[in-house]
Amino acid sequence: INEALLSSADHTSLKKALVGLFKKYNDSKSKDGGKLTTDIKQQQEQLRKNIANFKLAKEKTKSMHLVERTRLARENVTLTEELNELRRTLHQQKLNVSQKV
Repeated sequence: INEALLSSADHTSLKKALVGLFKKYNDSKSKDGGKLTTDIKQQQEQLRKNIANFKLAKEKTKSMHLVERTRLARENVTLTEELNELRRTLHQQKLNVSQKV
């Protein structure tokens, strides 16, 4: 850039210097530019794969939690029924004891 500004006395030389700078840093066919774009594309693809894997893991975790909640609800119903049956039995035994006395 400094060279381009120093040679700015002549309009044509300034234009050539700027075109040269543009080609130097924006040429996609250059070795560095091609490697950088390849690296960026690889990183983007890797990030896409990571996102897809995270989404799958999220869905798997979500389904596991649903199964777990369903199992807990089913166990809760069973335990509640069992508790009510024990209460009925206790109440019945208390009635039997009070009738005998």
